[in-house]
Amino acid sequence: MKHNVLIVLVLLILASCGGNREYEQLRQVASVVNNNPEFALAKLDSIDLSSLNTADRHYFDFLSVKAADKAYILHTSDSLIRSVINYYESSPDELLPEVYYYGGRVYSDLGDAPQALDYFQQALDCVPTEDIELRGRIVSQMGRLYFSENLHSHAINKVKESINIDTQLKDTFGIAYDYRLLGRIYSSKRQYDSALISYSNGLEYAKFLSANDETLLKIAYANGLSECGQYAKARNLLTISLLDSIPQSAYYYALADYIYVYINTKEYDNVKKFAQQLINTDVNIALKSIAYGAMVDIDLNSHDTELYKNIIQYKLATDSLNRSLAKDEMHYQNSYFNYSIRERENNRLIKEKHQRDVVIVISVFALIVVCLAAAYFVNANKRKRIQLEFAIAKMRRLNNDNSVMRKKLESVRDLKQELAELIQQRISLTDESEEVIIPIEKLSESTDRINGITLI
Repeated sequence: MKHNVLIVLVLLILASCGGNREYEQLRQVASVVNNNPEFALAKLDSIDLSSLNTADRHYFDFLSVKAADKAYILHTSDSLIRSVINYYESSPDELLPEVYYYGGRVYSDLGDAPQALDYFQQALDCVPTEDIELRGRIVSQMGRLYFSENLHSHAINKVKESINIDTQLKDTFGIAYDYRLLGRIYSSKRQYDSALISYSNGLEYAKFLSANDETLLKIAYANGLSECGQYAKARNLLTISLLDSIPQSAYYYALADYIYVYINTKEYDNVKKFAQQLINTDVNIALKSIAYGAMVDIDLNSHDTELYKNIIQYKLATDSLNRSLAKDEMHYQNSYFNYSIRERENNRLIKEKHQRDVVIVISVFALIVVCLAAAYFVNANKRKRIQLEFAIAKMRRLNNDNSVMRKKLESVRDLKQELAELIQQRISLTDESEEVIIPIEKLSESTDRINGITLI
């Protein structure tokens, strides 16, 4: 029997150690996911999911979403993050703000901007004040998302807030790229002077970054110069040799910027070279359209014909129409967003009203309980006071009776003393053989006085 009990204890200890081991692995993943997401993903793949309890399983899912996002893996499904959000909403935890943040990241990748913004806003509403790093990430993502949805005013506010937070954190990388984003937003609003200032500010921080980052920020500044019509200055920045230091992920977008500057400085040979690279490469349709448009411009510029003039006017008219459509779309987006804000505010007010109603009901109930308790204690105190008054009166009576008794006892003692003295006198007289007769009336009177005292 003892042997069987020992086996069971050993198995329980081993099972406990196994659960602790899986939890320790999750903690290890959490400690490295920010700086080494690839290692975190590999570590997560090695964990036995069947050994995880409900809380650890959802924590595992959260870390999976976070590691994938940190590793720049495009999110293609919302099933995992929805499960994580539902769990942490029903079981509040300090992770909830970050869970909402990654909900926004997932829906950003899925192209559902309204849902992404809603999760980012929820994250912003519940993030602790002292966690400025997470707050900075949230507002930065909201700024980018607002910009992608042409909600420029909202985007500017969020990006400026992100710059302030980055400044507190002394995050030069974040500051530099936030200024670049702010420049792009001002350019989209055709506020080119503000855009150029923003690009210039970003370039000031570029000197503290890597060569690749400095190159990208330099290209952004050159783009701002060209938008202001300062093509010569932009051309001085965008040298051919600069292309060699551009990271591959941004190379083809940089070529588009080069095309825009070089075609305005009439360096058509370089424009053709850049455009051919885009045409012959598997890039997105937007870059290809820029390349083909540049080739058309070169061909038209080489033939001073009426057709060229008409096409130029056609392009100007088309651009104006596109701007008008974009403005209408922007107005629609702003209206929809403002409606979403009002809807969220209404829901918040309804929730607050419900909470207030619950508080009022609880307060009224508590007040009733307090009043009843107060009435009970008042009546109880009143009864006790009456009882106390009776007790005091009784004690006073007893004190009076005791006082009378003490006086009577004192009288008895005095009479006894007097009687003892008389007896002593008689004994003394007898011893001296003197026949002195004490008046019998006096002895009888003293005896009667003693007998006449009533103690009670």
